[in-house]
Amino acid sequence: MSYSTEIRTALAGWEKWNDLGVAARAEILRGFAASQAADATNLINWQLDNALQRIDEVLELPGPTGEANSLATSGRGLFICASASNNPLALIGEICSALVAGNVALVLGTEAEALVKQLHAAGVASAVALPEAALESLLEEDGIAGIAYCGEATEIRQINRQLASRPGVLAQMVAETDADQLSSIASPHYINRFITERTRSDNTTAVGGNATLLELGAD
Repeated sequence: MSYSTEIRTALAGWEKWNDLGVAARAEILRGFAASQAADATNLINWQLDNALQRIDEVLELPGPTGEANSLATSGRGLFICASASNNPLALIGEICSALVAGNVALVLGTEAEALVKQLHAAGVASAVALPEAALESLLEEDGIAGIAYCGEATEIRQINRQLASRPGVLAQMVAETDADQLSSIASPHYINRFITERTRSDNTTAVGGNATLLELGAD
């Protein structure tokens, strides 16, 4: 079964969501956090605070005179979020990490529809709910930037092999094997798996200054 329609629906809002920036996305997701049970609320707010600390700031890089260089982060695109154990806390952790980093999400599992409704109510438009059985077909679809998955190591290796066998750009695998403690999802480095770095270089030398330098060089 093809899920190309659902993929297009999710991706339609990616650029707008990504362009909001970390702080604006975090503020929207705090509304989603407020609709959850206490343990999920605590996890989400911790993840949002961690994202603000680790990926919100634009870093100014050294460069030659007349050039300004900066380094920022961006989302990768569309992430599948799923949990083999139908662990709602793991699923929520995956979703919020993916979203605050600037991605959009396909949410799989029995809790997916309720969670996506709550995300939409909070102002997150580009999240789509699908049944857990959709995973195998989705792994063959174009347009998937990565998958966040909570499950056994053997399942994760199988998914990773399937991702690696696809043509084109390699999709990112973000794994959690500790379904009880969620040690990866609760790590401050987890957010880094959902981003890509983006550099910008601007010529800051005035046009008149360039003309003057060229004129001097001609003498």
